[in-house]
Amino acid sequence: MLPGYVAVAALKHFVPVTTIARWLAREPHPRVDPDLVDRISGASRRIRRMSPIGDRDCLQRSLVLFRQLPRAGLKPSLAMGFRRVDGRLEGHAWIVVDDRPFDEPVMPGSPFEETCRIGADGRVLTGQRDAAPAGARS
Repeated sequence: MLPGYVAVAALKHFVPVTTIARWLAREPHPRVDPDLVDRISGASRRIRRMSPIGDRDCLQRSLVLFRQLPRAGLKPSLAMGFRRVDGRLEGHAWIVVDDRPFDEPVMPGSPFEETCRIGADGRVLTGQRDAAPAGARS
């Protein structure tokens, strides 16, 4: 996952996230592999812990999960949203599987209001306004 993480880290500064998501989208494997889901989740948590900027790299981490989870048979979507904290606007990106945030760190504070969701096929979905749990800021 690390090479993808590094590639997305560079791409996100030059390419719209919707385009990156289309490039990364893939059909899910027909069967869910719980062991592979656990390995992908563990790798994501290790990347999050090793990051020198904490979870402020939530977009690139989420994009890598968006790419990897279909290998394990899951159908992820990429959600992005915002919240206000002490007059500042904070953004966050997270993965949603089966209408629940996937492997998301929960931190105190108000939830993020979802403003955009990209489906597993890489297309922007409309009408998604679910609040995500409070997570690390971006």
